[in-house]
Amino acid sequence: MTKEKMTIAGLIAEGKKITKKMEEIVSDNSFSILNYYFDYNKFVGPQTVEQKETLIKADFDKYCALQKRLVAVNNARIKANSETYIEVPVLLDIKEVLSGKVAETEKVTIANAILRKKYYADLALLANKIVHRYNLDVQKKRQFDEQATIAIEQELDRKFPADSKRAYSADDVDKAREKARKANEVIISDPMGFVGNNAIVDYVRQIMDYISNIDTALSVANASTEVEFEY
Repeated sequence: MTKEKMTIAGLIAEGKKITKKMEEIVSDNSFSILNYYFDYNKFVGPQTVEQKETLIKADFDKYCALQKRLVAVNNARIKANSETYIEVPVLLDIKEVLSGKVAETEKVTIANAILRKKYYADLALLANKIVHRYNLDVQKKRQFDEQATIAIEQELDRKFPADSKRAYSADDVDKAREKARKANEVIISDPMGFVGNNAIVDYVRQIMDYISNIDTALSVANASTEVEFEY
């Protein structure tokens, strides 16, 4: 039985190294499983049949030994990921960000943090779509305001034709303009209270910060946590 100790980062690197060695064995031109020869000629190329069979068995011995080590390394990593805890921020939702709530922290396993990092990335994409939709709605408001301005001027032109404007006072025109403005005013319905603050942008930024914080915590844990395993 062989015993070893590595950091989680070392286990990750070792797993990649072992897989590469296994790939090199099966990709080598000299690697074979079956060989053909004639009974009168007991050679496979420059080697005897016995020599070639010995090499085939040796390749499979190496392959199986590497597989055994790969399983041990990855089992140790899985065990460490499920037992090692790191501290990460609690994810807030949009309404909590709107309320000004400050995120607390919590301790989760490395395995949990890795999973969170993956679905936080999906949440970031969705949050950016919400930002895009918000910007489209703001742009639509500007278009409505422009249309309202045109409608107001048209209403004034209708009430005060150019050839008879002198018959009306400035006060008459101002009152008519205010009445037309109210009639064409574009009122925003903002049930979530997004207008006038950066809550949506802050929500996206916080998700990206969470991902960055998880990356940092994972890097520290992977570099500092030592794992003992045997095979």
